[in-house]
Amino acid sequence: MKTTRVLIMYLLLALLALGVAPAAFSQSPSPAPAATAYSLTLNAVGLPGGKQSVPGTDAGFLFGVTQNASLRSDNILAPGNGFQAYLGGVQYRLNFLAKALENASPQLDGSHFQFSAHASIGVDRVSNPAGQYAQHYAVMAGFRGDYDPSGSGKFSVNLFDISYAKFPGWANNVPVISLGMKFWP
Repeated sequence: MKTTRVLIMYLLLALLALGVAPAAFSQSPSPAPAATAYSLTLNAVGLPGGKQSVPGTDAGFLFGVTQNASLRSDNILAPGNGFQAYLGGVQYRLNFLAKALENASPQLDGSHFQFSAHASIGVDRVSNPAGQYAQHYAVMAGFRGDYDPSGSGKFSVNLFDISYAKFPGWANNVPVISLGMKFWP
């Protein structure tokens, strides 16, 4: 158990170092700071597995490192079926997709849309009815689209978040689909 925590801590520190290193060694000025330093995400999640789909919750946190890159945390809980996943990773904003959407339709304001790709690694924990727990390494990667109806930058609706997940003990190689909201303080 302690070895797993230490391994995850080193992995997250390595991800952070990889994200910061290019900016530190570049000859050009560093990117502009993120418009918002952090945000909270709340999503309803559908978890397929065991010949059924189980409802769950993904409570997450984003910390902006640059204008386009953020560190992310995903805490997926499906307590009715004894499943928990705790993941940490990165999210990168794909600005060209919002611009392409704006160019495709003059009625849409592309600045209200945000598309991004994300990847996370961590652990999942599954319990059986007898109360026995099993813990495994887990990964999740995907693509999401957000819409800010007001244009204020304080609230957005998660239009979709489609991810590939490998949750050993629960279900391997499954799609995870979620919808929700993102808040900035």
